[in-house]
Amino acid sequence: MKKLLLLGLVISSYYNASAQSYYQQDSARLKKTVLGLNILLPGLTYEQSLTDKSSLFLNFAFGFAYEYHSSGFSSYEAYTINPTLLAQYRSYYNLARRQLLDRKTTNNTGSFFGMMAHYTFDAIGGKNTHAIDVENGLTLGPVWGFQRNGLFTFSLSLGLGVTIGEGQSSNVGPIGHLNFGINLSKKKEE
Repeated sequence: MKKLLLLGLVISSYYNASAQSYYQQDSARLKKTVLGLNILLPGLTYEQSLTDKSSLFLNFAFGFAYEYHSSGFSSYEAYTINPTLLAQYRSYYNLARRQLLDRKTTNNTGSFFGMMAHYTFDAIGGKNTHAIDVENGLTLGPVWGFQRNGLFTFSLSLGLGVTIGEGQSSNVGPIGHLNFGINLSKKKEE
């Protein structure tokens, strides 16, 4: 009788643990909005959840290009300031696992697959801008990435994409986005 009681206790505790595991997986969801300041390339980041596990990430920033050329006869210095706009559809795939392992999911901390579109606008300032070959253009492609958010925010997206530039032929190559900044969103989950 004691063995049957012990077996019943083990089986019921297994089902109880499974139910708790299922509940924890089901409760993992994204925060509605996350706002931040990008430090690497000065700008703003904004992430809006679309579903419990997908979001739209937007980044408006100012990119810089610098060139210094020196030869025996002359030297010059050139730089440009180009506004950029990046949009990513992100589908987070490990929120439930992170929560189950007692890891942070605050402010959409997790790993994702997605699609990225990045557009570089014409230069709005600089010196000798004609000497630097920075053309406005659109880059599209799938990405994999991860994001870690606390007081500071860090995200990295990597993938392979197609660049379509004005006045040049399209080409395929690696695409990526690195973001390091300050989180402006409240830490409390919604």
